[in-house]
Amino acid sequence: MVRIDDSDTVVKCWLSPDELDHLEQNAGADGWEREVAIQLMAWCGLRVSEVSYPGTEELRWSEDGQI
Repeated sequence: MVRIDDSDTVVKCWLSPDELDHLEQNAGADGWEREVAIQLMAWCGLRVSEVSYPGTEELRWSEDGQI
C-alpha cells in the first residue's frame, strides 16, 4: 500500500517493491522508454522534470556494466 506523509508542506509518498514492479510493468506496456523513465525516478530518485525520456541513441548495452 502506498504510504503518504502529508505532515509538511510537501506531500511525499512511498511505494512498496511490489507496487513499484506493478507500476514499471504497466508503464512498459506503452513502450520500454516509459518503463526506463519510471526506473530512473524510482531507483535514482529523479523527478519527472529531471528525466529526459531515453531513446535508443542515448542508451548503450554492455554485459559487464562498462560503457
